[in-house]
Amino acid sequence: MHDRPRLVRDEEVRYRKLDVIDAKCGSLLAVTSILLVFISLPPIFDSVRLAHPYAFRVVAIALLTSCMIALFVLFFREHTSDRFVEIRKAALNTAVCITAACCLAVIVVVAVRL
Repeated sequence: MHDRPRLVRDEEVRYRKLDVIDAKCGSLLAVTSILLVFISLPPIFDSVRLAHPYAFRVVAIALLTSCMIALFVLFFREHTSDRFVEIRKAALNTAVCITAACCLAVIVVVAVRL
């Protein structure tokens, strides 16, 4: 039986990692988009934006930033190095943290305001 070279196996592992990152990033983009739509609904937008205009702007800009990071990760040119995989993973984790913080802020603001 003939074993594949180590470089080919390493590259396959990196491609699998990139596929997982792409799938998670697509899901994060969907969640972030839904959260943006939620804060844009007239009852939320009208009551929260007037009461907390600065917080509303920060959350909206942070969600848009998270979307941009996710799109940046999804539209990277493919390059299968360990460093490339780590950069994409770090960008995805950053976007997840931003979205999670925004989600908590929206929960608090909506709970207090509505």
